[in-house]
Amino acid sequence: MWSGTREQYFELYAQAARAIKAHDPSLRVGGPGLAFAAGEFAVAFLDFVRAQRLPLDFFSWHLYASEPVAEKRLALQVRAMLDERGFQNSQSLLTEWNCFVGDWLRLHEPAHNRECFTRSRGPEGAALVASALILLQDAAVDEANLYSGDTQWWGAFDEFGAPHKVYYGLLAFARLMETPLRAAATGGDETTGLTVAAGLAEDRRSAQVLVSNHRDGRSSYALEMAGLPFKQGSAEIFLLDGKYDLQSVRTQDFSGAAITLQQELPAPSVALIQLREK
Repeated sequence: MWSGTREQYFELYAQAARAIKAHDPSLRVGGPGLAFAAGEFAVAFLDFVRAQRLPLDFFSWHLYASEPVAEKRLALQVRAMLDERGFQNSQSLLTEWNCFVGDWLRLHEPAHNRECFTRSRGPEGAALVASALILLQDAAVDEANLYSGDTQWWGAFDEFGAPHKVYYGLLAFARLMETPLRAAATGGDETTGLTVAAGLAEDRRSAQVLVSNHRDGRSSYALEMAGLPFKQGSAEIFLLDGKYDLQSVRTQDFSGAAITLQQELPAPSVALIQLREK
């Protein structure tokens, strides 16, 4: 949304960055909040910052995509672009992102917007958000700030404050983070947004697995878990789809250090499996 020239922005950044650091060197300064994070402007900006020996504590960028792997791919590209130019210590901040399945040139059309944002706030958007957050764990991005937590088009809530489906996609990932010791998880396909992540509680008395299916054609999965630190337990499955809002759909007891679960999960949908010691 910058209306000036490239050179004018560079000069603004140079003066602002120097003034901020002169006032307080501990303050973080960066930019430029780019919609095309690895394009010509980004390269020219970084070359300018390097040539002028300007501070760059963070490089900020945005992305709205219809596939969850897009955030990971661009995050890796941004990290490589920074590192190649000597900015290994500059953070990569994805300061605005969400699901977008429409046409930017048609945002003046009410019918288009209704369809587009109904999808982005529904199960499709929820699965994309959950899958993208899983994939970003291996993308060398320091922050990923979803837009947005309010009631507007991309918001997680309706005008009455009730959560949309996309809210529960965020909630599923937040619950996964309550078991912060990451465990190995395989079997996904990031090209279709079928993603999986697993975590173990610090006291090793519970574990969780998050499975998100954005658009994979397979409608069910078999989840095999081995090496559990507890031998007796229960597995509770919480489902997020067109019918359920991350609600418990069934519980299965198990004994031994391994368990196999079968669950229907047609796209778009998300499943959170909580395993607890008994």
